[in-house]
Amino acid sequence: MKKCYPLELVNQVANKYQDCWNIVEDFRNDSTLPWWDKRCYIPIAAGLAIAADGDMSKKAIWNSSLEADLIVATAAWRLHKQVYSFDPAMEKVLINQADQNLKIPIDILNKIPFFCVYIETTTMEDMDGFFVHFESDTNTGELELRFLIVLKDGDIFPIPFHLIEGGTIADGINASFEKANENQRMLHTNKYEIDDAKDYARDLCCKLLQLVLYVCSKNKEMVEDPVQKKITRQPKSFQFIKDKYREVQRWNFGEKSGDFIRKFYKTLDFEEEVKKKNETNITNNPKSSKINGTPKRPHLRKAHWHHYWIGSDNKENRTLELKWMAPMFIHKDDVHEDT
Repeated sequence: MKKCYPLELVNQVANKYQDCWNIVEDFRNDSTLPWWDKRCYIPIAAGLAIAADGDMSKKAIWNSSLEADLIVATAAWRLHKQVYSFDPAMEKVLINQADQNLKIPIDILNKIPFFCVYIETTTMEDMDGFFVHFESDTNTGELELRFLIVLKDGDIFPIPFHLIEGGTIADGINASFEKANENQRMLHTNKYEIDDAKDYARDLCCKLLQLVLYVCSKNKEMVEDPVQKKITRQPKSFQFIKDKYREVQRWNFGEKSGDFIRKFYKTLDFEEEVKKKNETNITNNPKSSKINGTPKRPHLRKAHWHHYWIGSDNKENRTLELKWMAPMFIHKDDVHEDT
């Protein structure tokens, strides 16, 4: 049986905080509590109340903040227990697309299919994966996309991504780290240590967003894991959740594209060798360039995103679509072996 970190964390929380899942449901059904966005299953404020056992003093909140992150992420994830795993080659290409200046509207994140999903990573050192869920601040009304990173040694840490209404992915990244700067000034923390941590978090946030965007894309490749499918038995309602391995549903992403990418780069390496050979032949035999022409230099068009709106100009009646455009080898047919 494959180790399932998110399921282990669910049971860890349940063992530590007695009856926590029923308490979460009580919070959700309490109409006297402040409003929160429907995309958020349960806000961190509720997680803090559980983790701090009702003590909402500043010290208690500070000491309980990480536990609160874990409580709300696992509470949302356990409902459907969705685990997404990427083909390693596909994951590597997506991560290499990381960009702080993405102009994709944040509306695309509304296509995340569940309250929370867990994305496994196969190419990132020391990291098993991360929870992805929405957070709604009950004090300010601000909405965030929240990443809870899970390391292979069991440690966890959160990265918040602020969602600016009408804004883009780039706006959200900038807002998130402006907020981090504000917190740094308020806490009077060591500037250099915090700056290093912020740089790391920004870089990681940009990489993880690429995987989330692929999940939200129109042309994603997504198939249920054939091994896990044989044992998956999901409960029909909340009351029947047992938090067992059989309730986990796994999906594999980008398998066909991963195969293409591996073949693509293998071909690219071969064509580069042929190109070098042609260039050597032309240098040694200038007449050959007059006969055959100087080969055009092949180049790689990197993978990238393409987004567009469909429907009317009315904001309420249009939908944002996102497509992933695979890498392409340009002028590869113009490179040929000398005969």
